[in-house]
Amino acid sequence: MDLNELAKKYLTQDQKHIKKRSKSDPINSKDELFDILKVWKMINQEPNCQIGNGDTGNTPWIFVKLQEKVYYMNSDTKRVGIQQFYSNKNNLWKLIPNNNDVVNLVTNSSDETSIVGLYFYRQN
Repeated sequence: MDLNELAKKYLTQDQKHIKKRSKSDPINSKDELFDILKVWKMINQEPNCQIGNGDTGNTPWIFVKLQEKVYYMNSDTKRVGIQQFYSNKNNLWKLIPNNNDVVNLVTNSSDETSIVGLYFYRQN
């Protein structure tokens, strides 16, 4: 799928946000997720722009289901976080403690630390 088709399928009409995906209609592969993130970050260059509508706060915005595991990325995830997550796309996903010490925050940084601006979690 070319970039224009990806943008039409996965981005809002104004191309500022990724279309919301429900738990019942998740993304089903890492490749698909990274394709969506790639086209969104190419179009949206402001470091603090968010994948979701700014009115939604930290609402689960994109669900990803890989085998039996469900992940979600919150609407307030920023381009700066997406950029680092995308640049590490060949690294394994690891779970680390979130701000409440619950081990559900996803990172793919080689030092297994959180990625600033990335609010991506595994559902328990």
